[in-house]
Amino acid sequence: MSQAAEVVDLLKAALKARGITYAELARRVGQSEASVKRWFAQRNFTLARLDRIGFIELMPNNRIRLRVARTFSWTPNGPIMEALKDNVADFFASDFAGTGEAMFLLNGRFTPGARHALAERLKKLAREFAELHWGEGALPQSERQPVSLLLACRPWQVAAIRPFIRTTPQRNVR
Repeated sequence: MSQAAEVVDLLKAALKARGITYAELARRVGQSEASVKRWFAQRNFTLARLDRIGFIELMPNNRIRLRVARTFSWTPNGPIMEALKDNVADFFASDFAGTGEAMFLLNGRFTPGARHALAERLKKLAREFAELHWGEGALPQSERQPVSLLLACRPWQVAAIRPFIRTTPQRNVR
């Protein structure tokens, strides 16, 4: 897939994640909605056009720098997230013992502030993942394997052990 085609796919995902319609995008870039729809349907974006509408910065030798986030969050309980939930067992159907594979499930007790800090670090890791992906985008597809990185963090305990967890009574602090 060409770098421009990858950018188009990224743009579609970013627009969807932000709830920006083709009509809204057309208004923002001063084009008709039909033109914007045609660009996406035909994947008819020249690098110069992407640069002109502000999605990329066109650099010498047709290199590009993205001006939109390389990572995004799916709409909670939206169609993409629901599809992922329906197929997540397929992702975990592995022993994660191969070269370049890893799986960690870590448990701890954190304050809301520490949970927030951890979520911010996960976002940073997601950005680093995206940078690695884009850095290798110039290599032939035959040299690259699809890789998925699932990052999630929330207050949770395994349902099977919940009945056995003792609650500690609150101590009176004087």
